Amino acid sequence: MVNAPLNQRRVISILHVDIVNSTSFVEKRDPERIREILQAYFRRCDALVERYRGTIAHHTGDGFQAFFGYPSASEDSAFMALSAAVALREMLDSLSSVDRFTCRLGVATGKVIVDAPSDREGKKGLMAFGTTAYMAARLEGAGLPGQILVDDPTMRLCSSRFSFRSYGTLSLKGFSQSFSVWEVKHPLPHASRFVPLHLSPYVGRIEELNLLKSRLTAASEGHGQVVTIVGEPGIGKSRLVHEFVRDLPKSTVVTLKFQCDSQYISTPLHPWIHSIERLAGIGYADDVSARTTKLQAYLRKALLFDNSLVEYVCDLMGASQNFVGDHPPRQQLAELQGRLIHIILQAARTYALVLIVEDIQWSDESTLETIQKLIDLIETEKIFVLLTSRPTLNPLRSVSMMLLSLTRLDSESTRHLITKLSNRGSGISDATLERIQQASSGNPLFVEQLTEHCVATSDLREVQSQADGALPIPNPLQGILMGRFDTSGDCKPVAQLASVLGDRFSENILAAIMGAELDYVKRQIEMLIELRIFRRVCSEGVYSYEFCHALVRDAIYSSLLKLDSQQMHRTIAEHLAMHWDGIVPDEIVAHHYECAHDTVNALRKWLSAGRRALRTGATSEASALLRRALSLAEQSPNEESILTDLQLIYLSYGVALNASQGIAANPLAYMERAEEVSTRLGNDNETFEALTWQFGLHFNAGDIVQSIRPSEKMKILAVKVNDPIAMASACQGMGMAEFMLGNFQNARAEFDQALIVAAGMKSDVHCFPSMTLSYLAWTLLLLGFDKMATDCAENAVLSARAESSHALATALSNCCYVFQCMGRVDKIYELNSELVEHTRKYGEHIYLRRAIIMRNWADAISGNDIGALDEMSSHIQFLVQSKEEIETTFLYSLLAQAQLKFGNYDDAKRNLHIAMAISEKNHERFYLAEIYRLMFEAETMKSSDAGRDAGLHYLRRAKETALSQGARWWLAKEYME
Repeated sequence: MVNAPLNQRRVISILHVDIVNSTSFVEKRDPERIREILQAYFRRCDALVERYRGTIAHHTGDGFQAFFGYPSASEDSAFMALSAAVALREMLDSLSSVDRFTCRLGVATGKVIVDAPSDREGKKGLMAFGTTAYMAARLEGAGLPGQILVDDPTMRLCSSRFSFRSYGTLSLKGFSQSFSVWEVKHPLPHASRFVPLHLSPYVGRIEELNLLKSRLTAASEGHGQVVTIVGEPGIGKSRLVHEFVRDLPKSTVVTLKFQCDSQYISTPLHPWIHSIERLAGIGYADDVSARTTKLQAYLRKALLFDNSLVEYVCDLMGASQNFVGDHPPRQQLAELQGRLIHIILQAARTYALVLIVEDIQWSDESTLETIQKLIDLIETEKIFVLLTSRPTLNPLRSVSMMLLSLTRLDSESTRHLITKLSNRGSGISDATLERIQQASSGNPLFVEQLTEHCVATSDLREVQSQADGALPIPNPLQGILMGRFDTSGDCKPVAQLASVLGDRFSENILAAIMGAELDYVKRQIEMLIELRIFRRVCSEGVYSYEFCHALVRDAIYSSLLKLDSQQMHRTIAEHLAMHWDGIVPDEIVAHHYECAHDTVNALRKWLSAGRRALRTGATSEASALLRRALSLAEQSPNEESILTDLQLIYLSYGVALNASQGIAANPLAYMERAEEVSTRLGNDNETFEALTWQFGLHFNAGDIVQSIRPSEKMKILAVKVNDPIAMASACQGMGMAEFMLGNFQNARAEFDQALIVAAGMKSDVHCFPSMTLSYLAWTLLLLGFDKMATDCAENAVLSARAESSHALATALSNCCYVFQCMGRVDKIYELNSELVEHTRKYGEHIYLRRAIIMRNWADAISGNDIGALDEMSSHIQFLVQSKEEIETTFLYSLLAQAQLKFGNYDDAKRNLHIAMAISEKNHERFYLAEIYRLMFEAETMKSSDAGRDAGLHYLRRAKETALSQGARWWLAKEYME
């Protein structure tokens, strides 16, 4: 059974505290007195740390370290650490002058691993492994007595709730780089969790905003309203409230806003208390006497409280030490609640009143009771009570209460928000934008934090290095995402295993891999659904599960130790390979093997997945999958053990690259490597396949002379293995090269030999006999046998249908060329229509472009479509730039022929000169006679003496070329007789 790892990676805040000049302090006192002082000090420190939900990790002499965000994650861990530090500093200031001492304090936030190693005596204390613990200690040591120094991540997390002063950039002991350091001055008075500064663009939520405005209209007419905005953290509850309040008419609407806080969930009426501090003008530096004076003045003059109620409120707020009321505390609390409700009702007599209470999931019981009493009285009042809450059980009840559930932003709004945010910085790539959209799942806070993190990481190296394409999770989101996971108790192993499994999983596969009973796993899943970590999804009547949020999955996964996650990946990979082979895609198994650092099994599964994609025509996907296999193969320390795999990787990757990106992607290099490896292994079949591809790649690139060498090697190897198909393929290659060189008789001899040695045989790998037949058709036509050429072309297409998808693409394309030379536009349209559909279906992008060129030519010649010329030209340019230069002399000539029809003589001559230059460079001469003849037309159509002289020169060269080649078809063309 897969057990939950004890240790996890965590983003926590660490408080390091040390007494200043402790030796001098101890030297002047008796040991017993020292013990009393320090024991009392540590007890008070323990209480303070516990009060702010921290954990004392260990003591360091007369100092200590405390962890915040461990063992339970919290979105406020940095805030709690600073609150504890400030409280500890205040506690030290309150010590009697006789026994007073001072401390330095440092706080750092970052990712660590927390463990509990034993010392020599077997005692355990918590330790944080990672630079964060050392950073906290070095920050403490860099400060002056009484100072609290923090690192940049801590400051950023708490910038809205504490006042900071830059302490400069310091070189801290043991660290190779300098760091920005900040001094904590004091908490900001009445700080809010939502700070409307540097707001992100407001997108979506227009309907929700209009709904709130309509409810305010009803309340203004004396029909009291209650709305609770419900949504997950970061979904935009506070932002919606902010946008609503911003547009309120200040002359007719009064707004009262209160904020609940998880830190004060047990403090009676704490949202009101914090507001009173602000309204009374109480500052952080005010002592008890000043606080009491300001508070009493405000309560008496502004709220008209009597003395008894004033003293009770002062006691409630800790501003009075000696108050003994005339009534029991419960009665005094009820009196205060009644007085507050009366003030609100009185205010609503004059103005419409909007009462906002945020985050009521953290409200104390007294506040909830007060709100409930108020909403029971507002049916006919001009009061709009607006509450916000996370998705928890709402304890408030009202027949008129409306729940407004905020859903995630749609795709369009999410992309708009990412684009707006990224434009503040240097922008981000489309791929990163897509990953942010997927990871954030439409949560505005997640969108904002992820985008800003990616923009801040200007070179995006950290982003690109994440496994699975997962984005790094910014610190502000860690506590939100891990908080629910930490409450899952015994369910943690299921959640952790699911995070390793991936995006979607079934209860059966979880149970099988864990080695646990299915009923047990079902119960655990149901608990995780209740905690809103998992959710159930149904597809075609089959239930499976996924994480409620992709970032929750990423956070849980990133918390695993590397060795633990590797072992879990290995267990999953082995289980899937053994029990789900053929059901679970190979790339999924490959991913798990790769994450388990099992290079050999991973590359074999990537190879299998890539070859399968290649067989189905998904050439771009095949390239990506095979690239993963190649990358792992290149990392293997023992190449000899994977040579067989390596030759298949090189072969398959070369094929995929050629099909998806063409010659420009250099597939030839991988075919040459494949030949080298297969020769070392003595694998003649693979060697022959690599040579076949080398020929084809040289040929398609227009390196006609270079293509002869692989063909010669193929003939030698074919004789060695006595394989008719191999010999036919070698002859086919030689014939194609001879044809391109204009040696038509030699080409025909090679093609005839190929058909004889492998009569009745087919090879999908070598596109035989369809390739031989299609080039033989072209050869026969130029030699003057047009009827035989037509029959041969039709047989080529017929054979290709029984060979392979690639064979059909080449046969259709070549036969279109044959019929173009015949002037059979009807046949071009017939074959071209099928070719376009076929190449789009099977990812044959290069042949698709050739098909479009032929269709453009036919449209221009037969339909007077001059617009086809520009598209035709752009596709030819693409082929040339992609190094697909074979037959480009022919294609440029087709473009020139179409341009001549429309009188574009200069353009036609320019393209014909390009064709002649290519012919001179790569010796492609099968169409050279026709190129010269078209130059004659282009020159003589100018109707000038110079043009006629130049035209006659090209016409003589056309005849000479056709005669030397025995090309009777060219000799029969207009002007050639």
